[in-house]
Amino acid sequence: MTRLVTTALLALILLLSWATAPTTVAARDGKADGRDAGDDPTSFLIVQIDGLSEPVLRLALESRAMPFVRGLVDGGSHTLGSWRTTAATATPVTQAGLLHGNWRGIPAFRWWDRQTGQLLDFLDREQARVFAQSLEGPHDLLADGGASVTNLFSGGAPRVVLTATRLDGAAVAWELLRYVVDLPKDLVVVAGLADGMVAGLTRVIGGESAPLALGEIGRKAPLPVVGPALEWALVDVTAAAVARELQRRTPLIYATFTTYDEVGHYAGSAHPAAVDALGHIDDSLRSIHAAAERAGRPIQLVILSDHGQTPGQPFTRRYGETLEQVVRGLMSDRGAEPAEADLPELIVAASGNLAHVYFPVDGRRLDAAQLEALHPGLIDGLAAHPGIGVVGLQAADGYQAMGAEGSRELETGAVRGTDPLEPYGPLAAISMANIVAPASAGDLVLVATYEPVTEETSSFEPQLGSHGGIGGAQMEPFVLYPSALEPSDQPLHLTGLDALRSAIDRWLVSAQADP
Repeated sequence: MTRLVTTALLALILLLSWATAPTTVAARDGKADGRDAGDDPTSFLIVQIDGLSEPVLRLALESRAMPFVRGLVDGGSHTLGSWRTTAATATPVTQAGLLHGNWRGIPAFRWWDRQTGQLLDFLDREQARVFAQSLEGPHDLLADGGASVTNLFSGGAPRVVLTATRLDGAAVAWELLRYVVDLPKDLVVVAGLADGMVAGLTRVIGGESAPLALGEIGRKAPLPVVGPALEWALVDVTAAAVARELQRRTPLIYATFTTYDEVGHYAGSAHPAAVDALGHIDDSLRSIHAAAERAGRPIQLVILSDHGQTPGQPFTRRYGETLEQVVRGLMSDRGAEPAEADLPELIVAASGNLAHVYFPVDGRRLDAAQLEALHPGLIDGLAAHPGIGVVGLQAADGYQAMGAEGSRELETGAVRGTDPLEPYGPLAAISMANIVAPASAGDLVLVATYEPVTEETSSFEPQLGSHGGIGGAQMEPFVLYPSALEPSDQPLHLTGLDALRSAIDRWLVSAQADP
């Protein structure tokens, strides 16, 4: 009976997700890679906890909010290391780097495409799917019989489950339902998952996780219960899908738990609801491990995050107006008009505490001199705003980061006056260069002010925990890896996506050599 209830709940949840949140959950393509279970007795499993910074993870371990993960560390089987971002702190960047080895050129979660005249937003399923095709190539991580579960990108995997960029229109709902209905056939998969799912849904329906529905900042949900229920249940659905791939003896799996990041945005990265979400993920990791044991499928488990979140307040709450209103208020009416009358005069593409600002004139990127001629005083006005810490732009002598009292040349490191990037940490300059330099970057790139003392920023979106740009915990993700694959007395401290991908490639080789 429990199995039937679980199946019905899963089917309902997935179908509701298709109707109410199509950008969160994607579909399985229903195609196997043609290989059998394989002879390799071990699966290599990489689990991404979206948005979890190393500092918050350590607090969760100390408070015993994640007992299973703590047991891995305390027992010595795993080592907790760190890696630091050197690009936009956004899931598309990290997953493009890890799954495809091709992250450069992605300036943010969303940006304006000058060639197509469209806003590219990874919440747009079709846009994400088309963009993902440009990433696939010889460095795909999962191409050799791997599986992608609840990710943004596929990593070239022949098997994809709930992967956003493999969503293919009207067939999705049917594929989702078929996937769920098939689950009871694999008793080992659903065993141990039903109780946790029912408990999670009961918690949501009972109101214990109300911040999931509305958040501290008035987040809107499709329904007071359906919204958080979908988010909560997605953790269990992801765990079930991973367990099923383990039973199928899939050699390499990359899966993402997204709920913590979602809760952190709207309730705060250390809010009790966010900690509760981490506990739920921890339970799911324990269930996955148990399912692997029942299936006789040992696993090499790596747990990592794509970025962290930096706490703060929405920009609008702090300064009484939106970023777009600030920019428009500073724009001069003495400059030239856009070449095309039907083009908008201004596009502000905000991603957390980062925003790319475009003035669409003839499909070209404007440099500092052109912007000053078009809108005199705008650059200096933005740099002087108390909520804007850095203005990135293209100047005659290369890319620059400007602040209220000085500037820094991003290519040479030369500083005039006070370095505007100093409060953001030692990796801010290289990160800012990787954000400003792509051809798709805005004419202006704005980063919200970061206060090192309070460790807070502001979000250009309505968020309490934000990421996207630079500053604070958003730049401090973690990596937890099997100690045997990296024999050293000192934990790894990696800088940049390329270093993390190299470490993963090294672990895969080591795991294959010594299963």
